Amino acid sequence: MNKANSGHYADPAARTAAAATLPAAVRAHAALLSALARTGTPAGVSELPFTGRLAHVDPAATAALAAWLATSLAADSTP
Repeated sequence: MNKANSGHYADPAARTAAAATLPAAVRAHAALLSALARTGTPAGVSELPFTGRLAHVDPAATAALAAWLATSLAADSTP
């Protein structure tokens, strides 16, 4: 079982509530890292700090970039 989905995080509402307490920059950074991970292209360790800086400077733009990337990846995977 995935540890992120066990214990007090097993309840989706609890995960959503916990995520809502995180700063916008942290949520945007996580969303962008998640979207980049789904591309299947490995990122170099030196490239990862850029996502954090971007999220810190403009969380809304970072979240929008993550959403666009996720949408593009989903569109590419549909037959």
